[in-house]
Formats: sequence, structure tokens, C-alpha cells
Amino acid sequence: MEYRYSRTLRYIASILLIIAYLAITAFQYMAMAKIFNQVTGISYEFALFLTAIIVIVYTSIGGLWAVASTDVLQGAMTLLGIVCLTPIIVARAGGLGNIFASAPAEHLQLFGYVNPVGALSFALVFLLGIVTWPDIWQRCYAAKNKKTLKGSLLTFFFANLLLTGVLVLFLGFSARVLYPGFAAPENILPFMIMDQIPNIWGSLFLAALLAVIMGTADSTLLVCAVMFEKDIYGNLKPGATDEQKLKVNKLATAIGGLLVLILAFTAPSMFDIWVWSADITGATLAVPILLGMCWKKPSHKAAMTAVVLGFVGWTLAQVGLVSWSPILLGSLLSLFGYLLVTIISPQKNNL
Repeated sequence: MEYRYSRTLRYIASILLIIAYLAITAFQYMAMAKIFNQVTGISYEFALFLTAIIVIVYTSIGGLWAVASTDVLQGAMTLLGIVCLTPIIVARAGGLGNIFASAPAEHLQLFGYVNPVGALSFALVFLLGIVTWPDIWQRCYAAKNKKTLKGSLLTFFFANLLLTGVLVLFLGFSARVLYPGFAAPENILPFMIMDQIPNIWGSLFLAALLAVIMGTADSTLLVCAVMFEKDIYGNLKPGATDEQKLKVNKLATAIGGLLVLILAFTAPSMFDIWVWSADITGATLAVPILLGMCWKKPSHKAAMTAVVLGFVGWTLAQVGLVSWSPILLGSLLSLFGYLLVTIISPQKNNL
């Protein structure tokens, strides 16, 4: 953002992303605490505190190497667990024919149980929201070379998005058959594993589930610390030594982890806070980031207008003053402001 527009926009983008990533880490804490609560019987509050300590300690001590190395192991465990778990659960639910026959008709429509506008809003959350997240870019820049990067992205797309996404869909439909009217849908997966596979294999599946959650929690917490150290502290104190930067990074990790713990105690459902975190970045930052990569005319004024209008639109919808989804209204206003100011006041110097 600084290279393309201005240092001011770099600060604003960093603050918005830190807020969003604190929220993302919060629902990871909540998910891990729910699993600990169900498996061990300890209170949810104590499990939440225990989760925070685990994530903060090994992320602050190990840094990016600890996060990257554990993510490889956790990702492999998760994929293996879901691949093995799905056929077992689907069979217990009577097979694919039975689970789809038992599903409500509206769930099998093109856009599921939402209307086209609602489907568009969900798509924007996944597309505009996630494309602004720096942990995706962090892993791209950490690749050994372009060949490794391309191979990793293709593997991620097919193994994670397609294979895992379809299998999780089957698990969800199976859960509706096995446990109709389940009181707490967010707890259904660990409960289903414990109920259907109550042995060492069930324990391994739960370990895989915890692995993917922890793999996300450490990554998002580290992103908050790195953005604060690089984008804010690094600019305010450009002469800082590597040792000073490392201390700030570790301190930011610890403080950020504690803030996340407070947010997790006071947050609504995990799904709501996840959507909220993607909404705010997608509504404000996606337009200037994506269009700024391929269009030279937009200036700092256009990007600033896009961020401000996107935030205004997101806020109006979030508090209920406008009956649109926050990311849809915010991103449309952001795009409108970006295009309008580009026409009125284009970039004078080519980049």
C-alpha cells in the first residue's frame, strides 16, 4: 500500500488487518476451547485460557519457522483425518443417497438456502475478504522460488479447497441425518467424532481437527505481530536493530494473544466473528489492492476514498441502518469512490 499509494494508507491498512486478524484468532481460540471442553470435561472458560497460553507461547518463541513447520504437519494430519473420517460417517448415515434424500430441498438448490444476493455476499467474503489477508501473501513470499510457489498454490487449491471442501460438505449433510435438530451446530464435528468413533481412531481424528485450528491460530497471531513490528514500529523507529525488532515482535505476539483472549470471551458465535473479520477487510482494502496492481491511473486520493467509503458502507450495514450485507455495500461504495476519484484526479506520475 505504501509503494503503490502512500505511507498513510500503509498505516491504515495495517490497523484494519490487525483488527481483523485478532478477530480471526479469537474464533480459533473458541473452536479449540470447545473441543477441549467436550473431550476433557473442563470448563469452556478454563479451556479458552489454556488455549491462549499454548498458542501464545509457541508462536512467540518459535516465530515464522515454528508456524511454517507445524503447519505442514498439521495440514497433513487434517487432510488424512478428513479423508478417513468422511466415508465412515457417510456410511453410518445410510450412504450418499440417503443423506441427500434427507436434506431439505432448499439446501440442494444452486445457491443453497440463500437467495442470489445472499450467495453473492458469501462469495465476496471468501473472495474479496481473503485476498487481502497477508498470511496468504506471507507464504507466497516465503517460497523458495516461483516454481515452488506455483506448485504449492495448485496443491493448496486441489487438496484443500476442492477435496477437503467437498468432504466437509458430505460430513455436514451426514450430521443432519445422524443428529437432527442438534442444539449447538458449532460443536457437531467433535461430538460426532466422539459419538461415532469412540476409540483410538476417534482420538486421532480429534487431534487432526485440533491441528488445523491451531495451525490457523498461530499463523494469524503471528501476522498481527509481524504487521505491528514491520508496518508500524519499523516506520516509527527506522533505526531499530534486529534485536529490538525481535523483542517488539515477541511482545506484540504476547499482547495480541491476550487481546484475542478477551475478544474470545466476549465474542458472538464463531461463524459470525469469522464473517465479520473478512467483511471489514474485503469492504475497505480489496478494491485498492486488486485494482492498484493492474491500473496505474488511481492515485492516493482514490485509494483513500475507497477505504473510507468502504468502511462507511460496512459500518452502516453492520449496525443495521442499511439492510444490505456489510461487505456488499462496503465493497460497492469502495469501488464507486475509487473509480470516481480516479476520473477526477488521476495519478500524475506513472509507477
